Amino acid sequence: MIVRTSVIAYVKLGGVVVFWAINFLLIKAALPSIGPLTLTFFRFVGAAFLFSIISMVSRKPLLPPVKERPTLALIGVLQIGAVSALSAVGLSLVPPGRASVVVYTMPLWAIPIAYLLNGEKLLRGQTMGVALAMAGLIVFLSPWLVDWSVATIATGYLILVAVAISWAIGACLLRSRKWASHSLTQTFWQLVAGGVITGLVALVLEGHRPIVWDGAVWSVLLFNWFIASGLCFWWWGQALEVMPAAEAGQFVTLVPIVVLFLSAGFFGENLSIGIVASAVLISTGVLLTVRAKLRVES
Repeated sequence: MIVRTSVIAYVKLGGVVVFWAINFLLIKAALPSIGPLTLTFFRFVGAAFLFSIISMVSRKPLLPPVKERPTLALIGVLQIGAVSALSAVGLSLVPPGRASVVVYTMPLWAIPIAYLLNGEKLLRGQTMGVALAMAGLIVFLSPWLVDWSVATIATGYLILVAVAISWAIGACLLRSRKWASHSLTQTFWQLVAGGVITGLVALVLEGHRPIVWDGAVWSVLLFNWFIASGLCFWWWGQALEVMPAAEAGQFVTLVPIVVLFLSAGFFGENLSIGIVASAVLISTGVLLTVRAKLRVES
């Protein structure tokens, strides 16, 4: 029974990887019809509504304790609001495969941030992983593979690096203390905080831009509300019930690789030997850092 449960958990994690990878392509396809910040705001509205229903059905409080709300709101702005909104902006400037590789370098930035914020020790495996992944990232962003003379491309990559760093700060803040609130409650509150900030910024920067409510926009919204948010978060939570978070996190390192090949097939994204090799180096380095953490937790 235990073996069967583990197999089911791995299958679900595989589904999470595929669905999150597909989401990059859907967002890219919808951006000509809607502003990236506006799209992100509507993603948050639907996801928050969905999680409010899930919380009520599960009989979990909708709001966290008052003393936890400011910190959770900040985490929501950093790892949900900024990550989702700026990822969409970056996707409007950079191909989805390459964008996903940069975004999923988050664990590399989390290591020094966790040391500074939480005093977490740097493990030998993490050092090796960071060195390998950073070497891959340097190649990945080198002038041989990225035309830094094009302002939009340079801006896109800088934004995506900021996404990874913001995600890492939010994740480290979330790990910095014990929470009395349930994870569903935390997620709802973070979605609300991230959505409010994103909505205000979208109103200022994209309020003049018309929205074309075509099939691409509705597809990405429905997919995000029910699959990328609802189903994937549910599967992720179920996986964490039978395995350590670090072990489950190993699967996430596969997302950018899947996006790269899907983007090549659907968007014709160029996959040169240098791009693939550097992406593999980055993913391998991230995997090493996650496995080092897994050994400690187990």
